[in-house]
Amino acid sequence: MAETGTWQLLAAHGWGSDHRCWDGFAPACAERRWDLGRFDRGYGRFPAASPGWDGPGRRALVVNSLGLHLVPAAVLAGADAVVLLASFARFVPPGDAGRPLRQALQAMDARLAAGDVGGLFHEFRQRVAAPQPVEHLPTGVEDGPVPAGGVDRLRRDLALLDRCDSLPEGFPTAAPVLLVEGADDAIVHPASRDDLRQRLPQARVMSLAGVGHGLLLPGLSDRVLGWLDGLEATP
Repeated sequence: MAETGTWQLLAAHGWGSDHRCWDGFAPACAERRWDLGRFDRGYGRFPAASPGWDGPGRRALVVNSLGLHLVPAAVLAGADAVVLLASFARFVPPGDAGRPLRQALQAMDARLAAGDVGGLFHEFRQRVAAPQPVEHLPTGVEDGPVPAGGVDRLRRDLALLDRCDSLPEGFPTAAPVLLVEGADDAIVHPASRDDLRQRLPQARVMSLAGVGHGLLLPGLSDRVLGWLDGLEATP
């Protein structure tokens, strides 16, 4: 349970990942004696998990990519601060700009339906990591069997990527927000990154040069938690 005056963090991963993507945040949280609760969508060999806020202390929600749209509205509404890592409100830009991305989502769904889970994730993870080597990316669902239920969730969440077009219900628009972007993100369209900035004009933007969707930057957890440290120091 969090102590008074500390932050309690809830962290939600994105499409095709699991709770292990937050392993890099755990030491920095432990050093501060902050609780870290992790969602898991249950795509692969780990069961689904949906933690809630618990105990005193300020509440920070840290989400990666699609994770913003997978958090229950009540949890989202209870956040005192939000960190959006390589995220978006609308994933597919409107009009002609979004047509190639929508076609790519349809092709991914077809591969999942055909059972090509391994081949799909081999290619997808390279795009997530780029321009860094894929070996630097945390392990995800590809390291074990993906049951039929996990494939169904992956396909449903691909459909969610296709149709999400706004900030999700419950988003605390009055809360401080940190947007962390990879300047070389090959997954989130530049128009979608611009769209999110416009929807959250009060947000602080941290744009990382030479970094892709995976945000593979040493010390990222300290930079994110340092932002929360600064909020706590503000009267």
